[in-house]
Amino acid sequence: MSLSGAGRRTKGAVFERSIVETFRLLYETVRRGLPQTAGALEADVEGLPIHIECKKRSSWPNIGQALAQAARDCAKGMFARPYACVTAKDREEPIISFPIRQFIRFVTEERARVRASHQERRDVIAAIDLILLRAGLTSEFSEGLRGLRQVIIDGKHIRND
Repeated sequence: MSLSGAGRRTKGAVFERSIVETFRLLYETVRRGLPQTAGALEADVEGLPIHIECKKRSSWPNIGQALAQAARDCAKGMFARPYACVTAKDREEPIISFPIRQFIRFVTEERARVRASHQERRDVIAAIDLILLRAGLTSEFSEGLRGLRQVIIDGKHIRND
């Protein structure tokens, strides 16, 4: 028995939410895109450096069609991003698929982003080191800066939940 239009939309929304939760392990700001936008405004999953199209069916979705839709939708968006699709058959693990050029672009852009992040971290550490060298700091203040410096070196994030 096939699902009604509302049933298909619900199934798609549930799948998109599960993909969002999976990507949240890597990107804290990930969220589900606006529903029913026909790709004009947002991807199925937003807050990522890639445009994601999600498809789930009772049989394996057509990856070529999903990638073509992602390419069309990504071209309509305000920001050009690499694109991919996440597809799944019912009760099977989802698969992410990229055209090879989009994958290379994604990896290249992520490597550049990570390098920039490391440079920013080094700049902050250098600024803290400079402050620590200055005379007149209380030992409590300098210990706090040393602790902050170590947090930055370790790459840990300070979260205020």
